[in-house]
Amino acid sequence: DLQGKIVVLNFWFAGCAPCIKEVPELNELVKKYEGKEVEFISVTYDPKDVATEFINKHKFNYKHISDAQNI
Repeated sequence: DLQGKIVVLNFWFAGCAPCIKEVPELNELVKKYEGKEVEFISVTYDPKDVATEFINKHKFNYKHISDAQNI
């Protein structure tokens, strides 16, 4: 599904203050590139429950991968 697209990977963890600060800026980039061949994916090693709690507080407007130790 990603072949031929630009992929932006954002690695983060729930206890990261700079990660929280960058969420609105990344959401703006998602909006700017909407409809283009750009895919935004957030990646965290945090367990799914921790990642879900974080995402509920700090809305990411793109796909998420949690428990990503194998990536």
